[in-house]
Amino acid sequence: MATESNQTKKLDIEALKVQHRVLEKLKTTEEANLANANKALEDLKTEARKEYATDDLAKLRAKLKEMEEENERLRAEYQKHLETIQANLDKVTKEFEDSGRSEE
Repeated sequence: MATESNQTKKLDIEALKVQHRVLEKLKTTEEANLANANKALEDLKTEARKEYATDDLAKLRAKLKEMEEENERLRAEYQKHLETIQANLDKVTKEFEDSGRSEE
């Protein structure tokens, strides 16, 4: 019985060694992923500082909101301009149609 118990423990130790190797490989992979993520973050921060003069998240969010509001203002202005053009075109078309009828 003692021999069987030692074999069971030895198998458990072997299984633990395998698990340790798997975890060690996973750790190495995750460390590489972390390094890549940190590099990407630093690259994005550098780009943000270059383009927006800051990498502060709150300031970038405020800048984004400001840009969205400006974009909406310009869109509304453009829409109003197009509506004015359409109204003038409709007016000219109606006048042309009316003048054609009066000549008949």
